[in-house]
Amino acid sequence: MSKSNFKILAVDDEKDILLLLKYNLETVGYYVETTTSPKLAIDIAEKIIPDLILVDISNQDPDHNLDYSEENAYTLVENSSEFD
Repeated sequence: MSKSNFKILAVDDEKDILLLLKYNLETVGYYVETTTSPKLAIDIAEKIIPDLILVDISNQDPDHNLDYSEENAYTLVENSSEFD
């Protein structure tokens, strides 16, 4: 798979971090989507089916009951085949 076909989704509550990630990764040829919203990240992931998701695990979203605890991170990885 070439870099241009490799899709990355980055989720962080700090826009500056997202801008830095997006710039650096796109500069070397990756396709990058970013969002500050964990809820929107789910929608984006379903749409673009990313190869890699970078998530700021301290970015909790109490309004949508999304839990990024270590236990749930394992569940997300195990369920990633649902996107295939």
